[in-house]
Amino acid sequence: MSELAPFALIAVVLTLSAFAIIFSDRWWHNRKEAIATGVSNGVAISGRHRWLMLYNQWVLLGVSITTYAAIMAFLFAQVGEVADTSGLRTAAYLCSGFMGTIAVVYLYGSVTWLVHLRSILREAEAD
Repeated sequence: MSELAPFALIAVVLTLSAFAIIFSDRWWHNRKEAIATGVSNGVAISGRHRWLMLYNQWVLLGVSITTYAAIMAFLFAQVGEVADTSGLRTAAYLCSGFMGTIAVVYLYGSVTWLVHLRSILREAEAD
């Protein structure tokens, strides 16, 4: 196997992971906006449906993105443990740190937005 093959594999996996997270993030934010405003695709949605969207779509996707990033961070760290060259080890650990950072950011964002969205929905119910 070529010396560049492991680097190429890491690059491909990181790129595919980034695209998966970016695509999921776009959908996650669209759901957040629909829950916060009560409008989805130009159509008003009921308060009950907004609560269902919060817990059945938005929270689950936030947990999924966070979990995926954490698993990828763990897997990249494992690649770093078995790497036979220092360059490959460094690349794997950098990717692990990157994915770990994404996991932490999504965990923090999920919790703070969940608190805020719950507040918005409670206020909407009171009106």
